[in-house]
Amino acid sequence: MKTSKRYTSSTAQIIAKGGNVMKADIMETGELYCEKLHAIRDGIRTDYWALHGQIAGHAFDHGGEQVAAVAKLSQLGLALEAIENAYSVTNAVRCF
Repeated sequence: MKTSKRYTSSTAQIIAKGGNVMKADIMETGELYCEKLHAIRDGIRTDYWALHGQIAGHAFDHGGEQVAAVAKLSQLGLALEAIENAYSVTNAVRCF
């Protein structure tokens, strides 16, 4: 079956073997989202550890500054956890 869509080698093999085109589309979409989520995850992880290093090496003038910095670090941590969960679920779709 010929399609106009360009597939990765793994999904193209499924179609070449007479596999389900819908399944190939789902897997291909999962692959694309995994790539995007991986890039976002790497960016958040880099930002998290950069802020962590800044907090560790900074002498705060008052407690309010320190609390605000830790709150931002916590928010990045929560974002990182959420993106890890999204990546895990999307990866399951990619491998289906």
